[in-house]
Amino acid sequence: ALSETRLKALMRIPGRQVRHVVISPNGEHIACVIAPDLEPVYDPDLEAMVHRRGPTYVICDGNKGPEYDFVTAPVFSDDSRHVAYAGTHRPGGGGPASWQVVHDGKPGPWFAEVRGPYFVPKGGVLVYQGLDKADRWYVFRGGKRIGPYVEVGGVSFSADGKHMAYYACLKKGRRNVIFKDGRIVGAQRRLTDPLLSADGKHIVYAFRYLGWHVRRGSRTTKLPGRPESLALSPDGRKWASVHEGVVRDARTGVAANGKRVIQSGKPG
Repeated sequence: ALSETRLKALMRIPGRQVRHVVISPNGEHIACVIAPDLEPVYDPDLEAMVHRRGPTYVICDGNKGPEYDFVTAPVFSDDSRHVAYAGTHRPGGGGPASWQVVHDGKPGPWFAEVRGPYFVPKGGVLVYQGLDKADRWYVFRGGKRIGPYVEVGGVSFSADGKHMAYYACLKKGRRNVIFKDGRIVGAQRRLTDPLLSADGKHIVYAFRYLGWHVRRGSRTTKLPGRPESLALSPDGRKWASVHEGVVRDARTGVAANGKRVIQSGKPG
């Protein structure tokens, strides 16, 4: 387990502040962001608070990573063997931001934008999405590049890591599609991020066509409005949507707190 001495050593870095302390699932490793001990400023291009004076970096078990203007919080794989995060800087102090994903201390290629990284459950395979300089999105899984796409959405995994789903746009002006394990399982112009059940057998997502709907398998349910979020039970048999302050169970039409829901979108 982590020793108190190691924790104290991390907290005693002169002129720096420690942020985003993360402990691995097995309790044996620790990673954190080290930033200048100065007030951060908001960068509208990055949409994040950035320390402009001095480098920001990640320390994992005492090992310092590459220096950046901003880094995301580190994430560990569920087997505690791997750690990853994203970092960005502007070469020469100006121009568009460039991003890298750092995996086990090794930085990857540069991108105009990065989403993630994530680790696939039960195996520690790295997954992230990167936008190249030609405005093409790719999904990277275990070093394999999937794409290109005009746009990509969030990624969902089954509990065993064997199944993966996400939405993407293949061509500008065309419908978005839902991918599951590399196969297209749905298509609409406007989609939300899909959710996979724990066993990977069920997939749920919302789409807009003559109003908003939720689709689970072959069954479609109309919603009162655009969903702010979706939730799926582990067995994939029930889902719930949140929109305009309403929580509605898809099968019973009863709010999660047991109260009725009026179709106007106001709790009853």
